[in-house]
Amino acid sequence: MNSLNKLYDFLVECGCDKHDKVITLIKACIEMGIRRGADITSNLAELGCNKQHVGIKLSLHGDGSDDQYWTVDADGLYSLVKD
Repeated sequence: MNSLNKLYDFLVECGCDKHDKVITLIKACIEMGIRRGADITSNLAELGCNKQHVGIKLSLHGDGSDDQYWTVDADGLYSLVKD
């Protein structure tokens, strides 16, 4: 079982809602080097997350949002925003 699976299972066990779960998993993907939107959505879909929901979260919490967690560069690679 890979670390994304373990994290997903942990979030489910903790009762994390689907929005926070997807945000946390997206952050984990980026930290692991999975940085393209299509790769992020595919990896999370393999865990059972809805691809459309993941894509919406990528857009909603990206560049210029009030609650920004990541940025995307001209090559389509996501990076976490440093606090």
